[in-house]
Amino acid sequence: MSLQDEVNALVDHARLAAPRDDSEPVADASVADLDRDAVDRLVDGFRSTRGPAFLRAQTTDVLRMAGVCPRGGDPSRVTLAGLMTLGTYPQEFFPQLNVTFVSYPTTDGRPMTDGTRFLENASIDGPIPEMAARLVEVATRSMTRRSVMVGIGREDIWEYPIEAIRELVVNALMHRDYHPLAHGTQIRVEMYPDRLIFLNPGGLYGAASPADLLEGSASSSRNAVLAKLLESVQMPGTNRPLCENRGSGIRLVAAELANAGLKPPVFRPTVGTFVAELRNGLARESQPVPVQHASLPPPGGTDAVILAALETGPKTNRELQEAAGLGRPAISRRLQGLERRGLVSPTTQRRSRDVRWALPPVRPAD
Repeated sequence: MSLQDEVNALVDHARLAAPRDDSEPVADASVADLDRDAVDRLVDGFRSTRGPAFLRAQTTDVLRMAGVCPRGGDPSRVTLAGLMTLGTYPQEFFPQLNVTFVSYPTTDGRPMTDGTRFLENASIDGPIPEMAARLVEVATRSMTRRSVMVGIGREDIWEYPIEAIRELVVNALMHRDYHPLAHGTQIRVEMYPDRLIFLNPGGLYGAASPADLLEGSASSSRNAVLAKLLESVQMPGTNRPLCENRGSGIRLVAAELANAGLKPPVFRPTVGTFVAELRNGLARESQPVPVQHASLPPPGGTDAVILAALETGPKTNRELQEAAGLGRPAISRRLQGLERRGLVSPTTQRRSRDVRWALPPVRPAD
């Protein structure tokens, strides 16, 4: 099948009928490939919240009615929705139905002059709840943050709101195209110094437009069975549902960004991809700034904390991570920005395992 034939099939599939790819049985997979504890939690939840029909039903009937197992045929079979939600390791059957995360050091994605291509590069597997939680963890580790005093306590302000990231990755996993022709394409999350991008296989489904998503005036689900299941499972490590499935997620993202003083998300749907982009308002210069034009960062911020730590002498990346409360990718981005401004410099080769950072011999004037 040619590329154009595949595109045409995807377009026809989206236009002619509501997709049922998530309710199709998975070849060679069975209930034995599901996580038993996750299955028990789901069944207990349906019995306690979904009415008498589930309360009286046997476990096999609950799984069938919930869409974990297909209607008719062998009750030991599982659907794609069931496997992706409750499976022990769905990528055994669908290696590319996962999420990848890459943090680039430059705004255009090109390597740095020292050859550094990525600050973080992760391939995230597992069932959907675990992939969502893991993506949030990896993205958080790659973000910068600043601390502000609130009352008598301290509050961390992240580069992007954590809730917005969580909502967008869950939205991507729930609404991606699960047609067999799209099984070779993963969800990609790319972080640049000035933006965070989610690239999701499958264009915008249904009659909703990007404006409708932001207003919450229209909602349609490409994967109805999967969406119903995901509202019945919890985000790992919490007692909250993975999603509400009420069409309110994008409005939440916009609200979180507004509260953080950031611009609304930008959506770019095409035939085969849905792109969501967040801007952090911290676009960095791609070329070095001469030292004589550099200025010291305002007090209280992360950059000021790093410079204060270096006042006592050169420090390793690890020491600066601990001083600033940042992960490895985030501290690397901060140091690169400070180096471009002439505020810090490496004492050895930047890529050396023993690299230490120091203040320049002459500090620029404020």
